Amino acid sequence: MIIRDLVRDLARPLVSDEFQSVDAWVTPTDIPAAEADALKAFYEATGGADWTDNTGWGTDATANDWTGVTVSGGHVTAIQLPNNNLIGDAAATLPTTIETLDLGQNTGLTDIDVSGLTSADDIDLAGCDFGQTVVSGILGDIVTAGVSGGVMDIGGSNSAPEPDGVGYLHDLEDDSWTLTYSTVVMENTGDMYGIFADGDATIRSANLDLSGQTGKYIVIQDIAGKYATAYGHAQDDAEAFGTEEVTNGTFTSDALGWTIRQSSVSSASVGGRLELTVVSAQGGVYQNIATTSGGMYKFSCDAIEDTATGILQVGTGENNGSIYQVLRAVGTFSFTTRTITTSTITINLRVSSATVGDVTLFDNVSLTEYTALGTDALQLRNAATGTTRNLTSTETGFDYNNIVKIEVFNA
Repeated sequence: MIIRDLVRDLARPLVSDEFQSVDAWVTPTDIPAAEADALKAFYEATGGADWTDNTGWGTDATANDWTGVTVSGGHVTAIQLPNNNLIGDAAATLPTTIETLDLGQNTGLTDIDVSGLTSADDIDLAGCDFGQTVVSGILGDIVTAGVSGGVMDIGGSNSAPEPDGVGYLHDLEDDSWTLTYSTVVMENTGDMYGIFADGDATIRSANLDLSGQTGKYIVIQDIAGKYATAYGHAQDDAEAFGTEEVTNGTFTSDALGWTIRQSSVSSASVGGRLELTVVSAQGGVYQNIATTSGGMYKFSCDAIEDTATGILQVGTGENNGSIYQVLRAVGTFSFTTRTITTSTITINLRVSSATVGDVTLFDNVSLTEYTALGTDALQLRNAATGTTRNLTSTETGFDYNNIVKIEVFNA
């Protein structure tokens, strides 16, 4: 009895209903043989037997009934297996007829070959554990495939391309692709986020507000789509600016250092702020600042309304706002000059009212020069180590005067 049962057990198939062996693989008949072979190779390479859902794969003769597979016109047009426990290196070639590929959130997937996907215009690989080299290769393959106007998501951990691979991102953007990738992107909406260049392409940089971005790398793109890149950390204000140029801008004890214009107002330090009171007519105070021709400066000031609003002016003389001017100023103001061409500029603080007795308050007046960091290079500082690197363009003719985008990637 025991021997008979043992013989019976040994005669049973070793394949259970829950595991589809390669030997018992059923080849689908609704797609060409080459596409069927590609699906089988993909299944084997990504641990298909352990997928969360592998219904139909290798057991059904109709590929269109396999989980995540769409067949249209006799060809595989979509594979959609998000968060399905795909693992390993899926470098096997996928069916080239695929238009939609969704393998997102498969954190064990380490590689994918998309080089033959000349029709794919909807790709989701978000959340996969791809390294920089793999991501760069994916982007390069899609660029080579020549598809325009697609949608792709490669956001998630370790999803940033190598510095040189950033060029592929820009190529795809130029081809009207909508891209999502793991980076901080800052578009230039006015002051270039603290990156400035004078006429000789000397970079003068302020704080990029990238605190905590140690171990990242930064890409700066110019107006023509060329880019420069380096690892590091944006320098902070203490390194980006020179010394304070304003005398007594905090008014802690007096109003010395400021000259009253036309004796039409009185000035005094009250509570650590400059108080301007109209005596006879609208007026204010000014201070001349020695500047470096060719330099760039950051101006800031707090204007506080008492019974009248203030007027802020930065220019080339008294009552002159040719560089910067705010009428009826209330609040905190900050401004970065473009290249200064004179050796002196004047800061004017005025009361907007001509009514005798009206009062305006000013505080924290500051003017500091952006530190020159060298021709054709932006110096970045690693906050953890204190070391610096120069960010230098990999392309000739990079236009440092027309920066349009800053991107911060995972290293």
